[in-house]
Order: sequence, then structure tokens, then C-alpha cells
Amino acid sequence: MDWTQASIPREYPEIWFEQVLQQHVTPLITAVKPRHVPLSTGRVAVVIDIPATNGDPHQVDGRYYRRHNFNRLAMEHYEVRDMFRRSTHPDLWIKFCFDGLKQREMLRYTPSAEHHAPVGLSPIISNKSNEPALYAVALIYVDSRLTVLSDKYDRLGLTDFDGVSVTPYRLSFSPNRAMPIFKEQPTLMPALGVIVPEDMMRQDNDYTLAYEIRAPGCHRTGSTLLIVEYAKFLAIKPGPEV
Repeated sequence: MDWTQASIPREYPEIWFEQVLQQHVTPLITAVKPRHVPLSTGRVAVVIDIPATNGDPHQVDGRYYRRHNFNRLAMEHYEVRDMFRRSTHPDLWIKFCFDGLKQREMLRYTPSAEHHAPVGLSPIISNKSNEPALYAVALIYVDSRLTVLSDKYDRLGLTDFDGVSVTPYRLSFSPNRAMPIFKEQPTLMPALGVIVPEDMMRQDNDYTLAYEIRAPGCHRTGSTLLIVEYAKFLAIKPGPEV
């Protein structure tokens, strides 16, 4: 993060910045290197590079702040609690895409087929925390009106997600089956082959696609929509996380 401040036309010693950090920031941020950039006006711009830290969030004058666009906002209690949780527990979430990381896929037909070819839907599991997830159980909920082809997941009985009938597909992660889920390495889950029945292709329908993921110290759900466009494309419309 860069911070530029116009100052009087002189350079400040590094010890001055260290003293300011010690007085106002807790816990202390180390390895901060200020750079002085002379300006055409005769003033000096100070650029401060702040390295990423892997520890707890930092307070400034006894308060926690977060960025929102170009503004600095004081954090709410639940936001601070969530940040501390991320330092000790994994924080997993799932993003959906089609093959090739696309958000829109053309539907392909053959003259003799009764429906379009299965569309490969690939969930990607990621970790927002520095704490790796050694164990996790993911449930992928697919609108029960859709046909799903997969031999990598455990198919469970019909259930309800936000008032929509869905079919759950379960996948477990453990050290003997997969690598831990690290922050630096999103994990591509097995693809699901999705087919929209022919009699529903030209109806104005949105199809629910959701997930639930559990790991020690982590429980998160999220949803999105699969949308048929002009009976030619299948698109993903991201939804909220919980």
C-alpha cells in the first residue's frame, strides 16, 4: 500500500517514521521503508511501502479501520471478530465457473441428441485465511430441475436451499485424499456435467446453484444463479456469501 503526502521541502529521517508507527500502530509494523520523491514545486512527496503481514490486524490510535474504495472506514465489531478468526482458523469459500474459468458457456447440440451436451461446471475452493484447512466437507447444491452427471461426488437426497428444491453433492477433503487448502493455492474441485432439460430451455428460468462448506472453525454458505440465455448460452450470476 502506498501513501503519498506533500510535505515541506526537506527529507525526514527513517527514525521519525519509526517513532510515529510506535506511537500510533499496534502491533508494530516493521520493515517499513519510506521513499522521498522531489516534486517540481520544490516540495517532497513521501511514499511509504507497507509490507503485508501474516499476524493479527493492526490498530491505529486504538481503532481498527478498513478500506472502502478511496475511503477509510472504522470497522464494526463483527468485522474485527472475523479478522481475528481468520488468523487462527481457515476461511473457505467456493466460486463457480465453467471449463476454462469462463463465466459463460455456449450450449452445443448434435442433430441426433435429445438435449445439449453436458456443460462442465467447475467449483473452485479458496482460503481467505493464512491458516491452511487440513479437513473440509463441501456440499454443492444444484437446482433439482437440472440434470447432473458426476461420479466424483456423493449424491444425497433432495433438500431445500432458500426455498428452492436442490440436490446436494458432497465432497470431502483430508490429508490422505488431497493437499491442504492454502491461501496461496485455490483448489479446483471435480467438474459437474450440467444439462438443462429441453422442455425448459426456452422458459424464463433462473436455476439455483449454491454451496455449503465446513472445516474446523469455519462454516460458510453462498449461492449463485445459472441463467439460460436465448437457449444458446448458460451463464453464471454470482450471489451473496453468508
